[in-house]
Amino acid sequence: MIAETVRTTAMVGLIIAGAFVFNYAIANETVPQSLQRALIAWNPSPTMFLIGVNLLFLLLACVLDAITMLLVLVPLLVPLAAGLGLDLVHFGVVVILT
Repeated sequence: MIAETVRTTAMVGLIIAGAFVFNYAIANETVPQSLQRALIAWNPSPTMFLIGVNLLFLLLACVLDAITMLLVLVPLLVPLAAGLGLDLVHFGVVVILT
């Protein structure tokens, strides 16, 4: 039981560490700001953005764990939601419920 617990804990720790390294690299390359500029130029409605986020999470839920998706995607999507004028609390509720 202890060996199984250690393996599971190590696996979760590696996933979280990988997500943090990925987020650091994304932040250094200013990917969220580039996505924000592109999305604002496309000018979708906030409702269409939320539907797109729901579809993205639905598709990724088929292959990824929920915690991994949250750790990787939320730092990318929050600047986009703020740029479109969405209330971030509303956005957070939609993402968590999805």
